[in-house]
Amino acid sequence: MIKRVLLQPTIYLLTFALFTVACSDDSSDKLKDATEEKNGSTGQGGGKMANDFKAMGGQGGKANEVDNKSLRDSDGNYVFDKGDQIFQDGTPLEVMTDSSHHFMPLSPLRVEAVGSTYLQIVNFAPIPLENVRVYLSISGGPQRVHLLQIKSIRAHGIVELEYPFMGNLDEFLDDNGKAVDLLPYNKSGIRKGDVSFEVEGDSPLLTAPSSSAELLWKFLLFEHKGNAWVDDLAAQDARLYCAFLINMAHLFRSKRFEEELMRENLFVDGSVAMTDDDKKALLENLRNQEVFRTSVSREVPPHASKKEAFGVSRDILSGLFLSDDVSMATHIMGHRAGYGHKSNVTAAQEDTGLSLVVKRVKNEMLQNDEFPITTDNYYSPEDLK
Repeated sequence: MIKRVLLQPTIYLLTFALFTVACSDDSSDKLKDATEEKNGSTGQGGGKMANDFKAMGGQGGKANEVDNKSLRDSDGNYVFDKGDQIFQDGTPLEVMTDSSHHFMPLSPLRVEAVGSTYLQIVNFAPIPLENVRVYLSISGGPQRVHLLQIKSIRAHGIVELEYPFMGNLDEFLDDNGKAVDLLPYNKSGIRKGDVSFEVEGDSPLLTAPSSSAELLWKFLLFEHKGNAWVDDLAAQDARLYCAFLINMAHLFRSKRFEEELMRENLFVDGSVAMTDDDKKALLENLRNQEVFRTSVSREVPPHASKKEAFGVSRDILSGLFLSDDVSMATHIMGHRAGYGHKSNVTAAQEDTGLSLVVKRVKNEMLQNDEFPITTDNYYSPEDLK
């Protein structure tokens, strides 16, 4: 049963509506439009995300009423270590592939408004997150108000929460510790389009990697058709992809990857070597890839017909991007960046290539314990077998 958290003793009856945005092979604009439509989150938007738990894999229906006190510890911090989770076994495929499930791997905790009086918090990371600070900004009103202090939220947890200022006279502080007056909003709430949220925390998943570059990647589980793809996508695949893509994004975003790439002997084809400007353009291209429609592949997927496609086999996927074999992922990334089989960007040649750069950086990151998701902290060890 889904738990929508009520911060006041008033009893609410909630009716949830599931609405699905269909994605097709040639509908990237729909996903991008959905991404841009709802910007009230951690910089990644919410798309046409259904305003309920059912669309995220929950049960829907009447909400359980939970006393505010049961959600906070003795210091007043929120604790979300129980309740619903996304991508659980039995979740329908059409739910898991709905565009509402797209996420940015460097911003795995998504916070967004649900109507005028509620917000929704979704942890796309397959590990718990701790010591999270959520800041609220209101269009034409207060900015960066410290709205929530979350002690913990469970792996793949989802919670829908009434704004803590509703019917509440407690004092809220801005980023500078100055008191903010939220009384004008504690009765009617705030129009959904007028709010935005920022998330900060102590977890490596919520702190910027050692690079000033942006990473635009947005991932969405997608049911590709054809012999190159499996026809039995499951919740386990979605859970593993969250780990795989988060780790992969941290590597491609790192300063070390940038330095190694610039040092590598790369070539456009077998005879034309890349200049430094070519390598910088490649790096920008790799980081500026936007929509990744991910599925599980039986073989290296045909790149020409599905530009946004991304997929690796299940044996590679269960390695969480920590195993030795990175060539399948880098092969696809090379094609997405516009390079063919004559270039060592898609496949290593003469002991040089993108895959070897990634492998070296990966091994260094493993030695330094720099990957945020590991086989030790991944929350569903059965998936790794």
